[in-house]
Amino acid sequence: MKVKHLLFAALALGAFVIAKPTTAHAAVHYKILKTYALEPQQYHVKGNILSQKFKTTVHNKYRQKNTWFGTWEKALVRTPSGKKAIYYAVGTSIPQIDGANSGLPDEKKELEGWTWHKNLYHKRSLAQPKADIQFLYQLTNSVPKNERSHIISDLSKVKPGEAYQNYQWRAPWKTVNAKNMRKLMNEINNEKDLADVVQDFDSTPSDIDDNLTTKEGNDADPMFRLKVITEIYDYFRPRFKAELTAKGFKVPDNYAKHLKEMSTWSQEQYNAYIDKHITGNMYFPQDFGDSYLYQLINGLGRSNTSFRESTLNNF
Repeated sequence: MKVKHLLFAALALGAFVIAKPTTAHAAVHYKILKTYALEPQQYHVKGNILSQKFKTTVHNKYRQKNTWFGTWEKALVRTPSGKKAIYYAVGTSIPQIDGANSGLPDEKKELEGWTWHKNLYHKRSLAQPKADIQFLYQLTNSVPKNERSHIISDLSKVKPGEAYQNYQWRAPWKTVNAKNMRKLMNEINNEKDLADVVQDFDSTPSDIDDNLTTKEGNDADPMFRLKVITEIYDYFRPRFKAELTAKGFKVPDNYAKHLKEMSTWSQEQYNAYIDKHITGNMYFPQDFGDSYLYQLINGLGRSNTSFRESTLNNF
């Protein structure tokens, strides 16, 4: 399960220090005059991308012509010529580089930075993420009423422009100061993506969990949860297949087939299976929804769609 609150907190705290160019060298050349909030969107980017402090041009071997860049912040900038121009903070989600160079300075380890607004082109359609959000809204009718509210609440926080992955790179682009830090921290920690929502379907809220009972007992998740998870997998399956290599896809697909078979069992059969196969606090159905399915949905937000993972981390 992705633990992001502390990460976002650390990133936002770092943004308090680096959000605006503060060195004498950077201030002479570029100065951010004003920033604007905007809804996340993805574009292809032509031309140069400048580093976060406007010091250097960002280069990365994984940047392709069709790489998708997410936008986070829009800024009015005074350029070295003295003219004013609009720049966008852009970033990527690329498995080969995300987190691979954690020991390097922030400006050298990721494909992200500032780019002139006219470098953005071919805006990515939001039709698919909007359809996926609507599908999950409809699926809430398959869960008990007392479990719907927290799922619907999290769905309402999903932004189509970053539906598959709540990009971690973009937290530092928020211009943070002493006055707005608390507000921005709340915004960051309350943002959700579809993988978060799938975890909601696969778990019981703590205020309900203590009172959960099923027809056959309360030692395992109720059967509706398995049916919902398999329905989610079947809906996304064609895109999951395109996300992984043929060999890599066989593993989660076989897990999903087994889970689909289990979803036809009675609650009594399921409870008996869990009693026999549970290991510590983890067991197969929960592991699939909380970890594997979560990763697959995150992968739909990758910036280079031609890249296929050979496997998922937890398989």
